[in-house]
Amino acid sequence: MYALSAGQGALDVSHNVGFSDEDREQLCFLVERDALLHGGFELASGQESSFYFDSKPVTLSPTGARLVGQAFIDVIDTHAPNADAVGGLTLGADPIISSVVLLSESTRQPLKGLIVRKEQKSHGTERLIEGPRAGVNEVVVVDDVVTSGASARQAVEGLRNSGLTVVLAIALIDRLAGFEETMRELGVPTHAILTIDDFNQRSAERPAAATAAVAAT
Repeated sequence: MYALSAGQGALDVSHNVGFSDEDREQLCFLVERDALLHGGFELASGQESSFYFDSKPVTLSPTGARLVGQAFIDVIDTHAPNADAVGGLTLGADPIISSVVLLSESTRQPLKGLIVRKEQKSHGTERLIEGPRAGVNEVVVVDDVVTSGASARQAVEGLRNSGLTVVLAIALIDRLAGFEETMRELGVPTHAILTIDDFNQRSAERPAAATAAVAAT
């Protein structure tokens, strides 16, 4: 059993046909089983935490990659129907970008992928943004796990400085500790596929289910 400390302002999450309730439950199960770690951790924001989400075992697995791609495409289809691309700061966003780009090919809204480097490349093309730029104007920023939203901010600023318009920011997992507020300061609407509250609820339901099972025997 565990309890996670949630922040304020849960984000609205939309679920359309492409990403069903069953898909969401399966993704939540995979994250809880394979990505949620307990112990003492220092977050990228500098904060200390008793839990940590390592998304890579999920976003780089076959089933996880499919579910993540479907979830993001579902939100983009509803809230950014004119987007041309998805982009994000390397490394957390990279697997998500790949999944979305691949699955979007068979939809009405094929999306290109843009990877924002943490620093401008010092040789060769000297690019900050990698990926196909032709025909790209509106971009959706994606990220795996967000706390304060610093990585998403860096991605938004990098894309904007390259002449692109950021129309939405989506997190796979929001720790509810500042992401929404940070994006609001930049004028970027936000959505989260999962939040801390999802895992708090699963934790709370477990003892209740066990008690009910004992009472039934």
